[in-house]
Amino acid sequence: MKVQTIRKQTFDSPPKISIIVPIKDRCGARIRNCLRGIRLQSYKGIEIIIVDYGSTKENHEQLLKDSEPFDCTFYRYPTQNIWSPAVAKNIGIRRAQGEYIATLDADCIMEPKVIEWTLKLHGEHKDGFVETKMCFLLQAVEVDALNLPRDFGKLRENYSLRKYGFGAYLSVHRSWWFSVRGCDERFQGWGGNDDDIRDRVKRSEFRRNVLSERVKPETMIFHQWHPSSRSEFTKKYGKSYKEMYDINVSIINRDKTSVRNRDNDNWGVFC
Repeated sequence: MKVQTIRKQTFDSPPKISIIVPIKDRCGARIRNCLRGIRLQSYKGIEIIIVDYGSTKENHEQLLKDSEPFDCTFYRYPTQNIWSPAVAKNIGIRRAQGEYIATLDADCIMEPKVIEWTLKLHGEHKDGFVETKMCFLLQAVEVDALNLPRDFGKLRENYSLRKYGFGAYLSVHRSWWFSVRGCDERFQGWGGNDDDIRDRVKRSEFRRNVLSERVKPETMIFHQWHPSSRSEFTKKYGKSYKEMYDINVSIINRDKTSVRNRDNDNWGVFC
């Protein structure tokens, strides 16, 4: 299968930053909230890249409608393969125009100064990466009824922090992404890929910069509540899901290299 270019943003000069949002069979209020959060950023001129990895025809068409009000670049990879956020991100990375490339989960809502502070931190520490600890919104927050920017205050009052939660947002200079050949495409399903990328960028001895409301105002990123993806995958794939999970864990535990996809010059489905 070839990657389809559905629509592309135009820029007078290359954008400073590209944000890649990988997605499969997700549409409706959650993706609209995600895109609205990006569009409300104090820093303008962001390249927004949506990568639709194997959504059904119905969900793909709905996603097109949901994203229509937002100026964004849209790629589609029509595949029957099991969901791979690693491949989806790589599709965006290979095509991104930004000096810095960030990845963002489709369930996330950015506060207005995330990108402004991300670029300030990159400017201070070029050999650095920027991430944040996720704020998980409580189920009581009705994502279908959110009105942004008015409801940012409501989000700040209705979230929880967990031991895990890094990975849903990561920004690094494009040269690093290409030097390590993107995300490891052996990863399938949610889980593992985010931890692997964080480990690899740390092994590159890049400086870690963590956005925090306590330090940088209006830089929180909220994860919209939804039923567990793990239960969804278990129901859909059964025993094979556990096998996928075990493979992901094995890669993290055993592979301590930084460069991946060594035998795959087509990483990111470059065709």
